[in-house]
Formats: sequence, C-alpha cells, structure tokens
Amino acid sequence: MHRREYLASVAAAAGPMLLGARTRTAPERDEDLRIFASPAKARESPSEKLAYIVALYAGTEIRKPDYLATVDVDPGSATYSQVVHRLKMPNVGDELHHFGWNACASCHDPRARRFLIIPGLASGRIHVVDTVDPRRPRMHKVIESKDVVGKAKLTGPHTVHCLADGRIMISMLGDENGDAPGGFLLLDDQFEVAGSWAASHEGMRYNYDFWYQPRYNVMVSSEWASLNTVRPGFKLEDVGAASLPIQQLLDGSEVDEGVMHRRLVARGDVVLLLIEHRDVVGGITIIGTKTYAKPFRWRLAR
Repeated sequence: MHRREYLASVAAAAGPMLLGARTRTAPERDEDLRIFASPAKARESPSEKLAYIVALYAGTEIRKPDYLATVDVDPGSATYSQVVHRLKMPNVGDELHHFGWNACASCHDPRARRFLIIPGLASGRIHVVDTVDPRRPRMHKVIESKDVVGKAKLTGPHTVHCLADGRIMISMLGDENGDAPGGFLLLDDQFEVAGSWAASHEGMRYNYDFWYQPRYNVMVSSEWASLNTVRPGFKLEDVGAASLPIQQLLDGSEVDEGVMHRRLVARGDVVLLLIEHRDVVGGITIIGTKTYAKPFRWRLAR
C-alpha cells in the first residue's frame, strides 16, 4: 500500500484508538479523528471549533504562571472569539513557547490526537496537557528540567514534533549548562524521558527548529542560538552565520553532502535572513533548486 493511502486509512481509524496499546477509557471524540494524510485532506474537513494559545508574562513585571488559553473559533457559537478556559501552569517563569500534539499523520500506528506537549523555554519544564475535554484541558504531567538533564544532559526545550513511531522529539537549545549546541530530546509514548536522540553533535553549532521526511529518512534542522544567549536578550554581536544541518532520521547521524546554509545580512536597521539551497542530499531535493530570498526580519535595538 502506498504510504499516503496507508495514512488515510490510519486517519479514518484514529478516533477509537488509544495512545500506544492501552485500552481507551474516554469516549470517542471528533478531535481524535482530525489527523490527515495530506493538506488537501485537511482542507476538505470541517473547520476547527477551538484554538489553543499560550499566554505568558515573560518580560513583564507580573509574577504569575503562564497559561494555556482555549479560544472558541466557531462562528456559530455564543462564545465565538472568546477565551472560554484558562489552564494555569503549576509554576511561575516557564516562558511557554512552541508546542505540539502527541500524534499526527506521520504516525505509523493509529493514535488519538489528545495530548498537547508544551515546553517552558526558560524553565526547561515540559508540560503534558490532556484535552479529553477539549474546552477544558487539564494538566496530565509535568516533566521537570532536572529529570531531562539527568537523562539527556539537555536544556531549553523549543520545538515539539511527534515521530512516526509514536515518540515525541523536542529540539533543545542548550546542554546541561545552557551552552551550545544543544540537541534533540526524545519522550516515549508514555511521556517518559527516553534520552538524547542524536548519535553525535559534531559539526552542529546551535539548534532551533526542525522537520523530517520519514519516507527518505531525512531530517532538516536550523540554527538559532544557545539557551544562555537567548536568556539575556538580543545582542547584535551574537548575530552571525548559521547552517541547516541535515541528518539521517533513523540514527541521528549527520549527512555530509549537500549542505544548505542560512545567511544573516545586516542592512541598516534591518536584518535579513536568507535561506540558500546549495545542493541536493542523496539525490533528494530538500527545498528546491532556487535560492530563497523571502526575508525573516526584525528591528534592531538602537
């Protein structure tokens, strides 16, 4: 069976299935069925009725826990465009950032899209939130930074993606001391720390975002900064050249040929980030054959 056909069949069966092999204890929910084999399939489906947004107090004088806001986005609802629930984190100072689901169309086995994985960039904590009641999510588990450091020697959780085998991968900005290059953390399907993913960090200077293509056993990650660089705030002297490491997805080893680079160019008070594709990897074109010059830009402090 072609992988896309397989994923479509997986998506159709995802609702009544459990995370892993456990017996399902909650009633089947429409939300569990919202795992699609392709963007085209997603566009054919009804619109989402709820949105989850993190709200944080980082950089303010307010000493309160960050929270996850549930927003009603159903135009036919009486509470449309309103925050209908707030789930406060157990601690102050997390600085919630990127977050993701425990399951997606990349999973080989049927899994319910039920748990949100929400890291705290500053605290290093990883929050697992249960959305069995979609309008009123509840805290399922908190993984403390010391537990991650103890098993993986990593800090600064940033980007969350589910993997094809049901595990969770999180890009980490720092080592146990907050210094570069960081690495990639693995959680198992019970949300226990499984350890560090990469076979080696050789040639990797920083870490940031990532995505993978399981068909070709390739993962592309980008570079940003170490945790210790991020915490004090932006400094111009920290701006420099970066690269896009390309790694083998199955074993975490780096692909040597066909490196793609990311360049930062300062022009007056604007910094442009240019994505440049220099070659292909193993005969597979990762981005395309043209140079991408659509800039990501931010104002420099004067």
